Amino acid sequence: MTIQKKKKHFLNGLSHHYFLENRFNNNLLNEKYHGTITNLLKKAHNKHELDLMLQEFNGIGPITSQIFMQGLEKSNILTSLVF
Repeated sequence: MTIQKKKKHFLNGLSHHYFLENRFNNNLLNEKYHGTITNLLKKAHNKHELDLMLQEFNGIGPITSQIFMQGLEKSNILTSLVF
């Protein structure tokens, strides 16, 4: 599986199984990031900012945010972002 396919698979899995299961306030996601996690990732300038942005959502605290970012790192998504 190519890196692009891994990234897409990972993000699709997250959006279906994690973020859209009432963990995120979908209004906030829609209003600030045009409804996609990908847009959220693109707006973060560094890991710390991404961590803070994730914690703006209901039910997402520091531990959940760190777990999410670890998943991104394992999928090489964070390394492909311009931080």
